[in-house]
Amino acid sequence: MRRPTVSRLGGTQVVVAVVVVAALLGAVLGGVLGATRSVSSTAASLMALQPDSSVTSNPDASLDPSVDVSDAFLQTELVYLNSERFTSEVEDAAGGEVDLEATRVNQSNVVQVSATADTPQVALAAAEIAAERYNEVRAEQAVARLDEQAAAVQDQLDTVVGQIDAASTGSVLPPDAGTVTALQGRYENLLTLSSSIGLARQTADQGATILQPAVVSEPDGLPPAALGVVLGALLGALAGAGLALTWRQRSTTLRGEADLVGVDGVLAPRAPLAGAGDLVPVGAGATSPLARSAQRQSAQLLAGRDDTPVVVAMVGAGEGAGTSVLALHHAAAMARRAPVVLVLAGDAVPGATPSPAGSLPGVDTSGRGLLDLGTHGHRPLAAEELLAVAQVSGVEGLLVITAGTRGASASDLEHLANRGLVAALRATGHDVVVDAPSLDRSGAGPRLAALADTCALVAGLWVSSRDDVHVGVRALTADGHGPAVLLAEPASPRERRGRGAAADAVPPVGDRPASDDASGPGPDAQAPAASAGAARGHEEGPGPDEGHGLREDLGLAGEHDGPGSRSRDEAAQEDQPERARSGSGRR
Repeated sequence: MRRPTVSRLGGTQVVVAVVVVAALLGAVLGGVLGATRSVSSTAASLMALQPDSSVTSNPDASLDPSVDVSDAFLQTELVYLNSERFTSEVEDAAGGEVDLEATRVNQSNVVQVSATADTPQVALAAAEIAAERYNEVRAEQAVARLDEQAAAVQDQLDTVVGQIDAASTGSVLPPDAGTVTALQGRYENLLTLSSSIGLARQTADQGATILQPAVVSEPDGLPPAALGVVLGALLGALAGAGLALTWRQRSTTLRGEADLVGVDGVLAPRAPLAGAGDLVPVGAGATSPLARSAQRQSAQLLAGRDDTPVVVAMVGAGEGAGTSVLALHHAAAMARRAPVVLVLAGDAVPGATPSPAGSLPGVDTSGRGLLDLGTHGHRPLAAEELLAVAQVSGVEGLLVITAGTRGASASDLEHLANRGLVAALRATGHDVVVDAPSLDRSGAGPRLAALADTCALVAGLWVSSRDDVHVGVRALTADGHGPAVLLAEPASPRERRGRGAAADAVPPVGDRPASDDASGPGPDAQAPAASAGAARGHEEGPGPDEGHGLREDLGLAGEHDGPGSRSRDEAAQEDQPERARSGSGRR
């Protein structure tokens, strides 16, 4: 059988359109913001720094200039180049705000001066002005220092000349040839020093050599406008995808009964899924709201049927609908009146979420099961083969057939369905609930539903798609069944926490003291009492309150008001206490 599909071309087109429009809007907005964003430009120049020629006023010292570029000298110059005073002078000359930075290139005497401004013109002018201004300051400082040295040397020359004249004429002391000779030598040294100072003054502007004139560096990467377009389009597309997915989920996800207008057989009430403690019908889970909802749904699903065994197939409208949970609770509800076989056929499909029935006491999912019956032969299956792999669970009257030890395989499950799986289950003499695979996972789901006596399509609120539910109803109806629709309602996080805590606080049934059962009637005792009232109403005529109250408990209020509306399930509940004591079913 072809797997039911539904065309969602319209929804896909809407999603694509939303993403494209959002990307275009983001690109336009990003381009505008990028174009209006101020872009800074940087220009840089390279200078080689040398200390000033050192000319000492001591005529006896060496006259060779020092060319040793010490770290102290370079660090002093860098402090000056990075000072606020120097930057302010450059800004005034360049006519704009400038971020000036001077850095040493590796361990050399080369310094890079970088000027960053709002426009390339200002940055270039600032870098050039910084180099020129630094040279001017260095020249001014050198000239001033050399002028002082020249004046000092000149004073010394005048003194030596006076001393030579005095020594030569003997105006003070008798003439001394040795003294005159020494003074003349000193005079010659001072003349040489004065000449050196004059030469140094002529080269006072050579303290810094420009190795590279100022050049504007091109920014790396895309221009701001283009970068804004790219980033805006990307962010717009992401935002559009988020909005589209949210719209798609809200517009196509099943939200309630109002989304199923035109679909017949929607059974009330909704099944409230909660924490792990409620998902298994043992202990506190046997009296949970989920268990009571499953009892009312099961009564409606089997209403009007006779006492012969029935095979019920439950198929999910999609993955995660809650099929396995409802199948387990419906089987537990049916086991209150007669033994039931629960077949975990959905677990035989690869990727399926394991059924919570696998965690029931007495159930071993690693034991032999459905797929171990042989999947390559053509011999029809026998009821004895199925009963041989059925396991007695901790729920009274409930047998469980697991998927088995073989690897999950959808084709093997379909082969078992073709070998008469449903017929063999019916031949066991027990009521059967088949937890079938969802429609989107295997063709075995519709096949098993078509062979069963009645089937139910399980849909999860806020999980299943409305289209999947409608397609599933049409597919199952086309196979000769008008399926009932069961709605599973996920619980809120607060409800899950509360119910989980309540489940942990209540011990399992087998662990409770005897006084708990004697303290008051439990749910098993209340159902027969209501059924007994209904039986009396059937024989003697129901009172105005009795019949209406029972129908409300079964979710049938307002459907049948006559005295003959009692189904075989209501009457069967009258015998439940006796069956519970004897451990036997109707057979």
